[in-house]
Amino acid sequence: MPLRVGFSVGRSYGRATERNLLRRRLRAIVNDASPACGLTGGMLLIGARPSARELTFDLLREETERLLSLAAGARRPAPAATSEMAGSS
Repeated sequence: MPLRVGFSVGRSYGRATERNLLRRRLRAIVNDASPACGLTGGMLLIGARPSARELTFDLLREETERLLSLAAGARRPAPAATSEMAGSS
């Protein structure tokens, strides 16, 4: 299953043109960064807050890449329980 990404940018962010510009920027960042971060499949929802308006493209890229890396780490399967851990209740 390929990686599917949705973007949520509320009206409080700004006018439609501003919201669409942010979506396009985020889409470009995710398309470039997701393979490097280890995200290859599944679904992801990215929500932007009005404070994102203050970020330059480079800062937006850094923050988005950091969050994608966290998401990739959270999606990794947990290590198998050892016999010691499985036996203790």
